[in-house]
Amino acid sequence: MDVRLRYYPRAHHPPLGDHEIHVWLATPDAGDFDPAAFLPLLSADERRRAETITAPESRRQFCAGRGILRTLLGQYTGTPAVEIPLAYSAHGKPHLAAEGSSAPLEFNVAHTHGMLAFAFCRYGPVGIDVEQIRSVEAIAVIVEHMFDEKEKAAFFRQPEKEKLRTFYRLWTRKESLGKAIGTGIGGQAAPGQAAAGRWMTMDWPLGASHHLAVTGVQGMFPPNIS
Repeated sequence: MDVRLRYYPRAHHPPLGDHEIHVWLATPDAGDFDPAAFLPLLSADERRRAETITAPESRRQFCAGRGILRTLLGQYTGTPAVEIPLAYSAHGKPHLAAEGSSAPLEFNVAHTHGMLAFAFCRYGPVGIDVEQIRSVEAIAVIVEHMFDEKEKAAFFRQPEKEKLRTFYRLWTRKESLGKAIGTGIGGQAAPGQAAAGRWMTMDWPLGASHHLAVTGVQGMFPPNIS
């Protein structure tokens, strides 16, 4: 399968097809994200939460993340951003609290230092993860503890200089699958779920600094990356 990332400028918002995933990326540390500008878009609960965050970087990321999410949801649903009702699963996965459209909307959010990522689709559940590439202490111990046998083999057969990038490739893929299922990286797919081919995961390096992975139900690729 020939899968490419298609980049769109912020002003261009292509319609979301029935068998597509749209992925949007933002860099809240770029200097042009003012947390106060996003506050009017947040719910009362979100504004109260923002006020409790004292670290400037964390506050900026929270406000930008919720504000951008609500802006994009508003564009996809035709609902004013501040009026969009959000709810969360037992594992913390966000979803629309009320869905009145005949075309249901699934979405997922990820964040890491320097980047926010959002995935949207109408075909079925979606999961996304993005990670900043940085050194990991006791990386082999984490691999032994968190990865399955196939993932361990993929990691340990790499030359030393490739192991860090391989670790993040495997981690983001695993995290995005767990988020699509709804359990997070600590959860496990139902027996045979992945083997049966229900899920498809793709990943891409974002330059030298970040790695991105997206998981969706088979038939939803390639994604549009904005």
